[in-house]
Amino acid sequence: MQFLSMKKGQNILKFIEKYWLTLVIILAIILFFNKIKAFISSIFDTVSGKSITPTASDAVDSMTVSNSNLTITPADAQVKADELLTAMNESSFLFFGSHDFNSIQSVFASLKTSDDFKLVIKSFGIKRYYANGLADGLVTRFLGTDMNLLGWLDQELSSDEKTTISAMFKSVGLSMFDYK
Repeated sequence: MQFLSMKKGQNILKFIEKYWLTLVIILAIILFFNKIKAFISSIFDTVSGKSITPTASDAVDSMTVSNSNLTITPADAQVKADELLTAMNESSFLFFGSHDFNSIQSVFASLKTSDDFKLVIKSFGIKRYYANGLADGLVTRFLGTDMNLLGWLDQELSSDEKTTISAMFKSVGLSMFDYK
């Protein structure tokens, strides 16, 4: 039985050895066509240079913050946004990401008003996300998706964690996914 198993493994290695270049070319073609498709979609999704479909950037840009209702400074908001990025950009194994939910919860618990929440979302800005965090490598930058803070939370948090954070948003009169 062990002989059959060894032979099967050797056959797989021989197959990969023989066809590795073909497999790489097929993967490259798939990635290339996905990018071409996205580019063509972006051309047809615009009218006079403006996107018809809302983007993460549009959501952040449309957000208004009332300075009179703030309990934090813009510098504080940037620090909190950076803390959230760090908490969601934990190191991971392959595509099995991890995040520091306690830190995420702590940041949102420190915010008192809806404008505090909005200012932190605006301060976070748009970051490229891929599978388990910041898309900062060559391949992940190519494959990643631009997302605002709420998009990152949607990708990172479990349903129970989303419920907890969503309750914090509701406590100040916001819905967690109004600006996604």
